[in-house]
Amino acid sequence: PADCGLNTIRAGFSFTCGLRNDTTVLCWGQNDSGQLGINTNVDSDTPVQVLNLFGVTQLSVGAGHVCALTNTSEVYCWGANLDGQLGDSDPTAKRLPFLVPGLPNITAVAAGGQHSCALDGQGGVWCWGNNGNGQLGNNSKIDSPTPVPAQGLSGVVRLTAGSDHTCAVKSDDTLWCWGANFRGQLGDASNTERLVPTAISN
Repeated sequence: PADCGLNTIRAGFSFTCGLRNDTTVLCWGQNDSGQLGINTNVDSDTPVQVLNLFGVTQLSVGAGHVCALTNTSEVYCWGANLDGQLGDSDPTAKRLPFLVPGLPNITAVAAGGQHSCALDGQGGVWCWGNNGNGQLGNNSKIDSPTPVPAQGLSGVVRLTAGSDHTCAVKSDDTLWCWGANFRGQLGDASNTERLVPTAISN
């Protein structure tokens, strides 16, 4: 097999993407929403390079969309966008990466099922997209097609997003989660969804 030079690999729903050592991105598999980033909707059974994207330092894959952090502290997303998970105020799918506007000095990115989140250099968290279970953390259940701040969070150093929930770790090692909780995925000894970040005790 060919050496793709991948240092990171992420799997979505019926497609996969990987970050190469040269800071470009390869994707393959299903492409009905343009999630391969090659300006078509044609599936690919071999890795293809995402177009117009360089300097990537971090890669995160959702159910049908992808977000990438670059060495300029900017976030680019592409793919499915029905719930605003690409952050551009336009619900149409995108077949090429585009810059998510309105994000300040981003240090990490996390793509969930139909939502996305980013960590800024001040330790704050921004989220956008589907919010049916409060996974954006802004004390509402209204979807947002543009980034909104998760309420009451500061000092965050790590961030991850699940299908319908989000979790963050602060610099004091405390864990905070929010969103869907019907399976206890927030870890707060309940099945109650949380619309704002909630501290989780161990």
